[in-house]
Amino acid sequence: MEISVTTCYDYKQLLRFQYYHMLQRKAMWVFIAICDLLLLWLFVASYLAYGFRMEVLLNLILLLLVWFGVPFAAWAVPRITMRKAATLGAVCNYTFGAEGFRLKSESPQFLEDSFVKYVSIYKVYESRYCFYIYISKFQAYILDKSDFTEGTPEDLRELLRDTTDEKKLKLLKW
Repeated sequence: MEISVTTCYDYKQLLRFQYYHMLQRKAMWVFIAICDLLLLWLFVASYLAYGFRMEVLLNLILLLLVWFGVPFAAWAVPRITMRKAATLGAVCNYTFGAEGFRLKSESPQFLEDSFVKYVSIYKVYESRYCFYIYISKFQAYILDKSDFTEGTPEDLRELLRDTTDEKKLKLLKW
């Protein structure tokens, strides 16, 4: 059975991918939390040792920058960069077969015609709205679940389970 998906990469979809991709980097968020705790400890220890002085105020400013600056940057930077993304507005046709899938895009800003074997897939994530098929650590194809022209998201999920290494799959349990 052939499965086909035609996805148009719009701003909302690319933004959702950026946030999903960012949340998958758990080590980064743990590191930021540890830095926050160290800065908090530094501020409290400085305040208790010296009272409220200029150095303590600088520690407080640094703490507030990390607490509020990093989450704000994580929210704002994708919003700015996605408005200029080369794939914005690109229409991609994906056709899944027994050995792999073919991606064909004829959009002027994103021309591509490639075949990807299932064994070369880096990782597959499934969210409530999309499948993210990573072909490298930082590059993924987005397949919106509402854009299936032949087959269903359930058919694709089963095909991926049958053809892709289980360690590479993070699919929803239905």
